[in-house]
Amino acid sequence: MNSSDLDDLDLFQEVTIENNSDEDSDIEDYFYTCHIRRLPPPHRRQPPTEEKPVNFENYIESHYGNSIKILDRNTFSEIKLPVIIVFNHFREKCSHHSKWLDMLHKAGLQYKDQIEFIVADIYDIDIIFPNHNPLNFFCASEKPEKETPHIFALNPKKHLYQHQDVMNTTEENLLELCENLLNGSLYPSQQPRKDDGKLVKICVHENYEEMITKSPRDILLVVAWDDYEICSMLKGLNYEKMAQEIQQYNVDLIFINAAENYVPMELRKFSYPVEYFIPHEDKQCFIHSKGYTTPRSLMAFVRDNLTPQGQRLRQQEVAARKFHHFKLPDNQKMDLESLEDYLFAKYPKTMKIFHNLPTTPMCALIFLMDFKNKGIEYYLSYLQTIHQMAASKAFYSLDFYIGDLCQINQILPQWYCKDLEIHNNGHREFFIAIDRQKWKYKFDANVLKLPSALFYYTQKIYLSTLFYSEAPETGARQMIKMCTAHNIRHLITTSKKDIFLTIYRSDCERSSKVLEYLEEIVGQDIKEMDIRLIKIDANLNSIPIEYSWSEYPIHYYVSVSHRDENTCRYSISLDVSKEEVLSFIAKQK
Repeated sequence: MNSSDLDDLDLFQEVTIENNSDEDSDIEDYFYTCHIRRLPPPHRRQPPTEEKPVNFENYIESHYGNSIKILDRNTFSEIKLPVIIVFNHFREKCSHHSKWLDMLHKAGLQYKDQIEFIVADIYDIDIIFPNHNPLNFFCASEKPEKETPHIFALNPKKHLYQHQDVMNTTEENLLELCENLLNGSLYPSQQPRKDDGKLVKICVHENYEEMITKSPRDILLVVAWDDYEICSMLKGLNYEKMAQEIQQYNVDLIFINAAENYVPMELRKFSYPVEYFIPHEDKQCFIHSKGYTTPRSLMAFVRDNLTPQGQRLRQQEVAARKFHHFKLPDNQKMDLESLEDYLFAKYPKTMKIFHNLPTTPMCALIFLMDFKNKGIEYYLSYLQTIHQMAASKAFYSLDFYIGDLCQINQILPQWYCKDLEIHNNGHREFFIAIDRQKWKYKFDANVLKLPSALFYYTQKIYLSTLFYSEAPETGARQMIKMCTAHNIRHLITTSKKDIFLTIYRSDCERSSKVLEYLEEIVGQDIKEMDIRLIKIDANLNSIPIEYSWSEYPIHYYVSVSHRDENTCRYSISLDVSKEEVLSFIAKQK
C-alpha cells in the first residue's frame, strides 16, 4: 500500500471545514479546507482482490516431485542426512515464492542423495526454536507474498546454522551453502589446545560437548570474538585470577572464540564478550551477565547464581524466554472482572478486557463474546488464539480487546444494535476491527481458526489494505449526491437535513431499477419532504459496518435528529415501486 494514501486521508480528515451557506454544495462535501490553502481530495483506493487459495502439498508435489519434501514434524528428528530447511508463508502464499522453491528444487536434484531438502510453513518454525511463539517470526510490515524466507542448515548432529543475507541469495549461493554443509565449514573449529596448566580452559567447537555439555561442574563461560589473549588485553581483565577465585566454588572458567568456532545459536549475541553462568544440573537453565563487566561484578555474578535466589532468578529468566500458551486456572469459575485480574497477573501486556472504545492505539481488534450466558471456558480456544497473537508483539500500536456481547452499544449506534438483536440468527459473538483510519470492519470466527489466520487478518487491518474507495467527485451540484467511502461518514454526521441513503452494486441488474426510480423522485416530491438523497456503490467503496448488508441494493433513512436511535433500514423487494419508497420516506418524517 502506498503510504501517501494514508497521509492524504489523514490530512483530508483532520482539517476544518469553511463555513458555507449552501450545505448541499459539492465544494463543502468534497473539500475539507483550512483558511490557508485547499487540500486535494484523497486518491482512489482499489478494492482488495480475492486470491484463489493454492493447496501447499499439491503445489509442491506437482511442481517439484520428490526433490523437495514438506516438513513432517513427527519424523524430522529422525532424519540422518544433513538438512537444508526453508521457512516462509508457504501454506498461504506458496505460488508467490516460486523463486525460492525453484532454487531449492535445482539444489535438491544435484544433492538428492546427500542432503534432505525440506520446506515448511513459517508457523512451523518452532521446530527449530522450541518453546518460542512462531508468530514472533512473522513480519508485520511486509506482505506475506513478498517476504524473504528463513534458511537453516543442520548437520547430522543437529547443529543449527542460519543462512544470512537471504535477500541477495542466488542459485550459486545456495549451492555453496550445500557444499559448506557437506564439508563441515559451516561449523568451524580451532585446534584444541594442549593443557598448559592454566586455570582458564580454552574451548573449541570440537570439544564443546566434552567441556561444557557433559561437564559435571558449574561453568562461567566467556564467549568472545577474539582469542583469549587478545580479549584479555583489550578488556583489561585478568581471567586467570578470576578463575582462581571462583575455583573455591567448584566453578570452571571456560573461554571460547565465537569468530573461529561454531557456537550454539542460543549463546550468540550481537555484542561480545558475553559471560554465561551454566549450572551443572541443567545446561539449558543458563543466564548471562548484564551491564558493564568488571572483575568485581563477575565475581558477584557467580556468587549470586550459587544461591537459591540465584537459581530462582535463572528459572524465571528461562521461563520468560519461553512462550506460554493461555490456560485458565483449574477448578475456578471466572467472570470478566476476575479474568482481567488473572490476565494482569499471569499474562501481562497481551490481550486486554474491553471497557471503552480506545482512542489509542491507532488500531484495535475487539472480540465481543457471550460470556454472561456461556461462560469464559466456552471460548477458551478463541482466547488461546487471541493471546498467542497479542503475545507476539508483532504490531506496534495495535491492541487486542475481549469483552461481553452486551458492550456492542459502546461501539456501534443504538439503532444498529437493536436491529442486530432481531437479525442475529443465534450468533452470539461479534468481532470488530479498527484500522488506522478509524474505519471499522466486522469479521467472523474463521479468522480465529488458526493463529496464523488471525495474523494475516490483523496485518490487513494494520496496513489498512481492506479499505477501498472511489475518489470524491467535484463539479456541479447534484440532486442525488454520489458519495464515497472517503466522505460518507462526514456527509452523514454533518448533514442539516434528513438523509435517504441508497447503497447499490453497479454490476447488479436490480440496482439499475433502483437508480431509475431515484431519478424520478428527485424533483418536487423530495423538495417538499426536505431531505437529502445520497448514493454509494458498494463495489467500489467500503461500507461502514452499520450500513452494510448481505444483499444490495438497500435504503437507509437517517434522521438528522437522534441519528443514533432513529435510523431505519428499508429492504428492497423485487417489485418495489416509486410510490412505496415515497410512502416509506413520508412515514419517517
